[in-house]
Amino acid sequence: MKRGFFALVLLAVAGCASLPPGIPLLLDDPRPARLLEQLENRAASRTAMRGVVRMAVDSPAGSARTKQILIAQRPANLRVEVMGFFNQTLAVLVTDGRTYDLFQAQDRVRRRGPVYPELLWDVARVDLKPEQVVGLLLGTPQRPSFVHVSAAIARDDEVEIELVDDLGTVRQRLGFDADENLRRVEDRSRIGKTRVHIRYDHYRDTPQGSFAHSIDLDFPLWETQAELTFGEVELNPELPEGIFELGIPEGEFAEEPGGAG
Repeated sequence: MKRGFFALVLLAVAGCASLPPGIPLLLDDPRPARLLEQLENRAASRTAMRGVVRMAVDSPAGSARTKQILIAQRPANLRVEVMGFFNQTLAVLVTDGRTYDLFQAQDRVRRRGPVYPELLWDVARVDLKPEQVVGLLLGTPQRPSFVHVSAAIARDDEVEIELVDDLGTVRQRLGFDADENLRRVEDRSRIGKTRVHIRYDHYRDTPQGSFAHSIDLDFPLWETQAELTFGEVELNPELPEGIFELGIPEGEFAEEPGGAG
């Protein structure tokens, strides 16, 4: 990928600091079930978002500070426009979760093809799939269907819920504050390695409920961090037809092979 396109696009700030020990909740404590149900209801009610964000990315390959227009729609529709200093378009990535289309204005090069597992890593140094990014942007990160609650603890004004798979491996931890807003997420691989830490902050009221206007991400395996700060955001907007298509006529720009590798 030319000129480190990941430095221009998408997601990837600070890792989660060590947390003080908490008090285990009793098995019949109603809070974990209520918090998870509220998160599921929020996910069902938020179908799309459109926002303008300032993105700060730091990784071993370099750092970048960009302005982006992000549009997301469940389950996996995503449009990312990277804007220049004078609001000119530097790059656009669109995907419906099955195929993707990528245009880089500087090189006037287009790349497209089927979505492959490493797509967002290749173009953005983000170890997530499109549907995971959509859920993250909507404030409702995906919860694996094969996990169940193993434990929950109270820590200061927070409740942390631990989710494990059938083998007992911790796959996800969720932290909620006293207002029952999602604050922290830790996702782990099937071998228990932390894939991403997510921290939500600066919640503000919207017609669709409280929404975090700051999202920090840390990918410890890749030493990559990012901070997204929303200047404008609209939940469940009416999106124009074709918004998740690049809209470039065939043959107008040079094309590179799509796919992995």
